Amino acid sequence: MHWTKASFNPIHLPGPKGTWNDDCLYKVFVLKHEGRYWMFYNAYGTPDRCEQIGLATSNDLREWREHPDNPLLRRGDAEKDRDHLIIGDPWIVKRGDLWEMYYFGFDGRHARENLATSSDLIHWTKSPFNPIMDAGPAGSYDSVHCHKPCLVEKDGVVYHFFTAVGVRGENPDYRAIGLATSRRLPGWSIGSSAK
Repeated sequence: MHWTKASFNPIHLPGPKGTWNDDCLYKVFVLKHEGRYWMFYNAYGTPDRCEQIGLATSNDLREWREHPDNPLLRRGDAEKDRDHLIIGDPWIVKRGDLWEMYYFGFDGRHARENLATSSDLIHWTKSPFNPIMDAGPAGSYDSVHCHKPCLVEKDGVVYHFFTAVGVRGENPDYRAIGLATSRRLPGWSIGSSAK
């Protein structure tokens, strides 16, 4: 309910000119693993002119060290992939022996939900099924973007919340929170909406 900004802010700054993250830092996802804090975030860099996802680690949540292989999740090919302008908003969960990173990719027209997996939190492989969630049909509430993941697991069901951007009535830039689930919930059918 009540938050106090740390006196030592900011905890992480853009990199030196000419680096992958030299312009702006965006959303972070922090997890604790093997006694360290791992901060995944997307940043814009002027050399590549896009956003990509990198990693910084810390022992105390105050001082952060960039991973030398950053960015760990890089943009796709502009000719064949749909994530060549932005790869952003990582959300990471562990399932079995694999880490899953949910993120969105943007191609200049639509943002879509994607997935990458890793066994060590360093080396990531994009899913061949990307995008795992696409923008909706023309005129729908998520016809422009289906992006910015947040996942919660409860009672064996994975709830995948996302920011939807589309059309509603006369509003061509309608924004809402959408939900996809790993299995159909009781009382819901395809195309139904919660009231």
